[in-house]
Amino acid sequence: MLVAHPFFCLVQPKNFLLTTFALIAVSTAVAASDFKDRKQQGNWMVGAKALLLDPDVSSTVSIGGEARAKSDVVPMVDVRYFITRDISLETMWGYSEHKLRAVGTALGDMSLGTTKVLPFSLTAQYNPRANNQISPYVGVGLNYTLFVDGFPGDAQDVKYDDGFGTVFNLGVDYFLDDHRFFNIDVKKILISTDVRVDAGMAGIAHAAVDLDPLLVSFGFGWVF
Repeated sequence: MLVAHPFFCLVQPKNFLLTTFALIAVSTAVAASDFKDRKQQGNWMVGAKALLLDPDVSSTVSIGGEARAKSDVVPMVDVRYFITRDISLETMWGYSEHKLRAVGTALGDMSLGTTKVLPFSLTAQYNPRANNQISPYVGVGLNYTLFVDGFPGDAQDVKYDDGFGTVFNLGVDYFLDDHRFFNIDVKKILISTDVRVDAGMAGIAHAAVDLDPLLVSFGFGWVF
């Protein structure tokens, strides 16, 4: 399942980005060879991966201070369908759970508990070297994020508004054989939400929060 919060404890996000960019750079030196049937019209690619969701939070809080969210690492599944050899559509499934805090407010620091995030996205991808063993792609798409099953922490109730966002995508496939591949994928999703915090006797607070998470995933997949 895909969890929409920070995901990795052992590896830093920048290292994933550097690795991805390095693989894409190397791919320019790999000649198109025996891999012409891996990415072609009508093919499906299904991946089972680990996902890091690392929020880049900025916020405006009615009682001062700022909101903060922790990262999460979760399992996920993604599916790609090739409209042509070079153009694919991708969607992914999963959820993430995040711990949130309000820091430096007029009420002091307070836990906002946890919320589960279900990001539904559809991304159009361009595969410029579809015939290569190392095959990079870039993409752009639309995301709709649901916030569900929250626990309010120190507050009596916390409500997050669902909403749409834009997806920017960069990734690379390394084909192991006719039907298997290794994938590294990086997405930046622009997500904003309005948050309503019921602090009981202290009153109601509102916050406009930009989560804008970086999603880094890696794992293996199969071509059908």
